[in-house]
Amino acid sequence: MVNELADIAEQDFKDKIRDETSMLRDYFVRRTQKFDDYMKRLIAVSQQDLNGMFLTTYGEMYRENDALFMDLFTSLRNYYFGIEIDLEQVMDDFFFVLFQKMFALLNVDYEYTSSFWMCTGNYMEELMPFENIPQKLTLQIRRSLTAARTFVQGLGIGRDVVTDISKVDPSQSCKDALTRLSQCASCNGHTWVPPCYSFCQNVMKGCLSSEVELQQEWYKYVDAMSKLSDRLEGPFNVQAVLSSIDLEISNGIMSMQEMAPVISPKVMEGCGPLPSKRSKRSDRSRSRTPVKKTSNQRTYAAVTAESLSVDFRRLLKDVKKKLKEWERIWSGLSYQVCNDPNVAAPTVEEENCWNGETVGSYTHEQVGQGISDQQTNPEVIVDLTKPNFMVRKQITKLRTITQQLKNAVEGKDADWIDTEYASGSGSGSGSGYGDSLDDVQVEDPKYRPTVEPPEGTGAHTLASWSCLFVFLLVSLILRW
Repeated sequence: MVNELADIAEQDFKDKIRDETSMLRDYFVRRTQKFDDYMKRLIAVSQQDLNGMFLTTYGEMYRENDALFMDLFTSLRNYYFGIEIDLEQVMDDFFFVLFQKMFALLNVDYEYTSSFWMCTGNYMEELMPFENIPQKLTLQIRRSLTAARTFVQGLGIGRDVVTDISKVDPSQSCKDALTRLSQCASCNGHTWVPPCYSFCQNVMKGCLSSEVELQQEWYKYVDAMSKLSDRLEGPFNVQAVLSSIDLEISNGIMSMQEMAPVISPKVMEGCGPLPSKRSKRSDRSRSRTPVKKTSNQRTYAAVTAESLSVDFRRLLKDVKKKLKEWERIWSGLSYQVCNDPNVAAPTVEEENCWNGETVGSYTHEQVGQGISDQQTNPEVIVDLTKPNFMVRKQITKLRTITQQLKNAVEGKDADWIDTEYASGSGSGSGSGYGDSLDDVQVEDPKYRPTVEPPEGTGAHTLASWSCLFVFLLVSLILRW
């Protein structure tokens, strides 16, 4: 019977900790998925906007060269998914190929060779055919995509840490203390007398001493997430950057068209001469030479862009607010547990409560939090020489992602970190992009959709059955 009561006390404790962290855990699960879905949709909308704008503006010339632009978005998407990609090289290659295609359209009377195109690369930096647009857009994309990717990884790591920490594994000394706290009053005929508040505090602080060690790293993690959220709302706004890709590239095309009278002779002089095409073929090609200009107004995309912008700001503000509210989750966990009237008596009733031996007052002082303060804990013996490896693992996770978050805040590259709880599907196409984007199907080569870690039976259900079992057991004992 003693073992059965100890098992009940242990299970109630595990359920209570899981219950107290469930709101934060569930929030992380939902927000990680929400932000990830938003980013996938944002990239897809940006691609669709460019495709629509360029078809309207450049028509057949774009249709014949659309693979170049689709490849660009594939690279951006793959970078977000975690594939090791040098974004600066991707953008350099894109604008170099775009230069070649534009040059050929503006100078249709020649037969071009591979050696000529290799030579033209020497003039990109000197002539700046797209002005400073490649440099500006490359910097904006690298910073904003890195920030967004790291932010969603930060949410994923937070989700994994909370999930793992909520699966407490109490020591034997903790189990004994939990049994005295929650079961022994009933065994001594005091079924409805709650434990003293300070008694509960000492038991919980001893049982959760390792978990409290997570608090300092959690502070740093929350601070880094908050700062990166500010960056994403400001200079690293990925929504603004991705929504303007089509305009920036179109402006670059117009710049090269306007500079063609200067660029073409210079390149021909340095990399030519080139053989001329036959006159008939040249005449047919020349009819396609003009490149249409476009205004900076995109009324067909304005509503979608504004909607995405509002969603993005709201999402960032919500994450920042919630993380601030849960900033002290680990240092406050023992108080959350003992403040529950179903667990311990209120502090004002310290004279008539269960103190572990009898009904009366609890005479021991409350100990501090953390492992080092448990040397004087009268209820739980904590072995200071044996660190909790599960907690140490979570601390390492937080330190790693916090450093990556700081790198992203400073505009530096941040390494991809795979998160723990994932399905093995290897494809994110099932996440969807919203009803208006059903035709966009994207294969995720590395990203694994966020899923809620498997949970056992709900805490309230187990607690209810435990109370009923104890009541029946005590009734039988007294009757016997």
